[in-house]
Amino acid sequence: MDSSAPDLVEQLMLEQIGPSRYRSVLVNEGFQRIYGGLVLAHAVIAVSSGEGSENRRVHSLHGYFLEAGDPEQPIIYETRIIRQGRSFSVCHIDALQDKRRIFQADVSLHVAEESFEHSQPMPSVTDPEQLVPEEEIFLMQAEASGFSGDEIDKRVHRKRHLEVRPVQPLNYFEQEKGEPFMQTWMRTRQPLPDDPRLHQAALAYMSDWLLLDTSLRPHPTEPFSDKLVVVSLDHALWMHSDFRADSWLLFSQDSPVAKNARGFNRGGVFDRSSGKLVASTAQEALVRMLK
Repeated sequence: MDSSAPDLVEQLMLEQIGPSRYRSVLVNEGFQRIYGGLVLAHAVIAVSSGEGSENRRVHSLHGYFLEAGDPEQPIIYETRIIRQGRSFSVCHIDALQDKRRIFQADVSLHVAEESFEHSQPMPSVTDPEQLVPEEEIFLMQAEASGFSGDEIDKRVHRKRHLEVRPVQPLNYFEQEKGEPFMQTWMRTRQPLPDDPRLHQAALAYMSDWLLLDTSLRPHPTEPFSDKLVVVSLDHALWMHSDFRADSWLLFSQDSPVAKNARGFNRGGVFDRSSGKLVASTAQEALVRMLK
């Protein structure tokens, strides 16, 4: 693992360059294109830092990935308030590179208040301490299948901001057919400051990590196939209550349908310490097999 790479807090930081304009400090994480979860996290930071965010926290985000982002260039985020009410603020945000709009979203913030309350209970699963980290599973599978090379090295040794422990691990090297269902423990590798904005942004970062893989489980393909095109199209995230992203969160995900080269995925995020559902997410992805 590359210990010289920036940590997650550095990766999430934005530089304010105008009243409603922000610029990413860092975006290159070793991927061919910008990881969508990083753009989601930046959107949370930008909207939470701007006008209309006082005493309010993000509770929902609905965004569209429009073009692939270049990891060698900074991203400019432009925000504008659509509505400012007594309890809710709604902001629009555009992410730009070289005047190309690569992402857009509407984000709603809400003043904390008390009312009716209930929560779906957390599923009973194996504790994270008893599970093998994702990168170790990947390396063991690669060795068992006789795979080696740059692709393996990049996946195992790149800087990882998240500690990920799958309850039902994917087999990346064997064409196994599985159910469109997956549960995974996640948390940030580093402790985070007591800033709710950072914890919300970190969860947004996590929410894109394995979500679209759920729709691939019933449809095994050759490892690293050039014929498989998988791209996130849109993303929705709702945050229901407080949590810490540096403590274990259980992502319970399913894919109820795939059709017309699109896979639909949804997930619930449960806080281990409270056992409550603290966030929900949904995403549709392009899943296309080239001939």
